[in-house]
Amino acid sequence: GAADRPIVPPEARAGALLGDARMVSVTVDGRHLRASVSSLRRLGRRRVLVVAESLQEVEAPARRVRVLLLLAGPVAIAATALVGWWLARKALLPVGRMTKEAEAIEIDRLNERIAVPRAADELGHLAVTLNAMLDRLESGVTEKHRLVADASHELRTPLAVMRAELDVSLRGDRLPD
Repeated sequence: GAADRPIVPPEARAGALLGDARMVSVTVDGRHLRASVSSLRRLGRRRVLVVAESLQEVEAPARRVRVLLLLAGPVAIAATALVGWWLARKALLPVGRMTKEAEAIEIDRLNERIAVPRAADELGHLAVTLNAMLDRLESGVTEKHRLVADASHELRTPLAVMRAELDVSLRGDRLPD
């Protein structure tokens, strides 16, 4: 059996005889052992001392941890992904709301504004910036309408005079050359 043969490899025994003590892992009759190999003097001769301990007490908990990681790891990753998705969705809800509000504002509804969130963060700053842009657009469109109305009014009088003169001239029998 195991008592008839050395349990550590020959290079470990040779190293121990030269003073190189070391730890080695070995398998004896299907059992995993951790062995300390060192040398000592007995009856005037150098001998190899091997002290071994079973790794069964360490391997069983390690096996349980491996199984636990294999089972719980994917569950933990899935739970983390779901929580991450939920948090991202919750964080982006104000962006979606602001996008819908901005899409609803048309040229004839430039007086509408985007609701500014209570939190003083980047989204609040974005809402304030978009509202300032809408103010500028509304001001520009109002100025354009005012310019067109003023130009229309200013051109109406001379055109009316020219039209009246043309009507009178066309009613007459003779037109000047």
